[in-house]
Amino acid sequence: MFNKLSLCQIPTPLETMPRLGMKIGVETLLIKRDDLLGRGLGGSKLRKLEFIVSQALSQGADTLITIGSFESNHVALMSIVSRMQGLRPIVVLRVPTGKRSHTFNHCIQNSLEVETHIVEYVEGDIASQAMVRQKVDSYVSELVDKLTQEGHHPFFVPEGGCCLEGSYAFVEAFDELHKQMQKQGYQKYDIIVPVGSGSTYAGLWCGSQRAGAEVKIRGISIALRNPRCLKETRKATERVCNELGLRSPELKELDITDLFIGDGYAKSTEWSTRGIKLALRTEGLLLDHTYTGKALGAMITLLEKESPNHPVVFWHTGGVSGAVDNLFGLF
Repeated sequence: MFNKLSLCQIPTPLETMPRLGMKIGVETLLIKRDDLLGRGLGGSKLRKLEFIVSQALSQGADTLITIGSFESNHVALMSIVSRMQGLRPIVVLRVPTGKRSHTFNHCIQNSLEVETHIVEYVEGDIASQAMVRQKVDSYVSELVDKLTQEGHHPFFVPEGGCCLEGSYAFVEAFDELHKQMQKQGYQKYDIIVPVGSGSTYAGLWCGSQRAGAEVKIRGISIALRNPRCLKETRKATERVCNELGLRSPELKELDITDLFIGDGYAKSTEWSTRGIKLALRTEGLLLDHTYTGKALGAMITLLEKESPNHPVVFWHTGGVSGAVDNLFGLF
């Protein structure tokens, strides 16, 4: 349906988590290891970039532009893939005034000599945070115009890979997982996945619908409150449904909780701290406070109350670089 590059080491492993499962009372607990996709320190954004960058190359792009934050896995991986494909990476970062943190991902960008532009905002100031996205959009638009006038061919990669091609990557990812689960004799199961922009959840939901699978996709919002998170996810889902000829979901069909966000994006919570510690001590897994730690911490809290009698798969979307950053302040 869409052309793609060959960047990922797939299928990624599907592993059991017996020690963590025993600790929280879940008989069959598994993990989908997208932290092992390859390139950099892996992460699910690489699946999306296979499709998005292929599209950019087909359109004759010589420059990739994206937006994000200093700790963004997407920004770091887009920078890596840009250099691999001989393209010029440019990133526009949202940064709180006076807080230029040296994260692992930002160090990768520096090593790759990525052209970086900063748009500042006042942390904690609602008006400033609301305006920063408009400022970033305007900045990107001006960059694209300038580069085009200079004879370049820029291609904008949406933040987090949130677009039709990015979501479709997880339709295929669902097929990959479902084959692995069926091989182990599992037909009915739950998938628990972190939700940022909603595009990953959208792809998994559409994948399950296309396969007619008895699989429930459960999302843990890591930043956006409902109903905004649900609405943004439904938009992403509708794009894929229209492309695949599937029925679009009602809002109530999307199972996404916003109860574990805490103070916001990339902010640690009591749940993420507990989840990160338990994952490392029971299964030797590295998780971050931004995505995977929050989602696994939420999963632990939910499953301890539910005690499900069917398999549960946690989708490890990556963020090992953020996990390394966190370890300096966690223990």
